[in-house]
Amino acid sequence: MGEIFLVGKDINFLSGVRSKLAVEGFVVDMEKDISDAVRVVHNLKRKKPGYLVVEVNNPFVHFLEIIQRTKREEDLAHLPIFAFSVLSAPEFQDKILTAGADYFFPKDELDLDSFIFSFKRIIKNKS
Repeated sequence: MGEIFLVGKDINFLSGVRSKLAVEGFVVDMEKDISDAVRVVHNLKRKKPGYLVVEVNNPFVHFLEIIQRTKREEDLAHLPIFAFSVLSAPEFQDKILTAGADYFFPKDELDLDSFIFSFKRIIKNKS
């Protein structure tokens, strides 16, 4: 189906997303150490996934930097970025989308099944 690169700190949630996507036929890679945005983006360039899923958490600026750097890279700029976060107030949503995320999902309103359903529907409509 496609390769997905997951980035975030909430290991339990990310592991759940990874498992559900794997069952759906996706190849999933996961990055848990977000302290160095340059390294994360380097790994993205090396892996060349079809999609990036980012769990935006604190420290907020690290995640924004990963999103911004991804969109600034010529060979990654096309990469669809799906972001979800417990930081779901409108000002956080705006910052995440302005940084370059293509889709935002409030984590407090999200269960794994609804995210997977939405994700699959979005990528199907894009192809």
